[in-house]
Amino acid sequence: MPARVMAWCAFHLHQNRVRDQGIHDSTPHARLGVDKGHWAGPPGRRVTLVDMKAWIKPKMLPHGRRVRRLPMGIGRGLKMGVDFHRGETRLYLGLYEMELNRHLRALAHPRYRCFDLGGQYGYDALILAKLTGAPVVSVEALPELAVEIRQNAAANPGLARIDVVCGYVDAEDDGDKVTIDRLADLYGMPDLMKLDIEGGEVAALRGATKVLAARRPAILLEVHGADVEWECLALLRQAGYAPPTVVVPRRWLPEHRPLDHNRWLIFPN
Repeated sequence: MPARVMAWCAFHLHQNRVRDQGIHDSTPHARLGVDKGHWAGPPGRRVTLVDMKAWIKPKMLPHGRRVRRLPMGIGRGLKMGVDFHRGETRLYLGLYEMELNRHLRALAHPRYRCFDLGGQYGYDALILAKLTGAPVVSVEALPELAVEIRQNAAANPGLARIDVVCGYVDAEDDGDKVTIDRLADLYGMPDLMKLDIEGGEVAALRGATKVLAARRPAILLEVHGADVEWECLALLRQAGYAPPTVVVPRRWLPEHRPLDHNRWLIFPN
């Protein structure tokens, strides 16, 4: 970003803080120049690029969720509801978990039936349907997000069918809990499974004994914790899987990941 633009943003960010705090601003505008690569801000601390983003974003991007065509990335051409002020800019720009893109392209073969476990907004389900041309089952625990997945699927009538199940993937079927084996009984055996279920990985795999033995699908598994990873590796080794490819989160334009041990394990079939 040009130095004058950065300085202008820093000045207005400071002015907004001063206004919100109800204090008189006597800071010389000259403080907002360039100082060894840093951008001077209010007294006591410097304005960072994160500050710039927080100030610019609400002024530059439209508000509200509406269906938009994704302009780039692995999902280019797909349509989905995007709200730039709800952390979905990365989806729109194709930056969301882009570390996995080459593995998705390699594993999501034409006519492969896919399970997207932990569907969130339906981004991965849409991409799997696009890559395979085959039905996708998306499981999401939060009812409001399950509704969004259905809406996003409906916005892409040319894609293969996306069946949405609202519930938790677990080791046993009980109420709003469903096993992978039960999903296979209802929708057919999966050829590829993507799991991102925030620590429920071990329970999910324990509920997939029939699927792992009969079909041994390719798996993209996000693990949340070192102990969880070791248990998952033991279960899948017992099921006959070879050691996985390990994918670590990118360091450039990183996504927020509160856990120290949070990465992906890729198991081809």
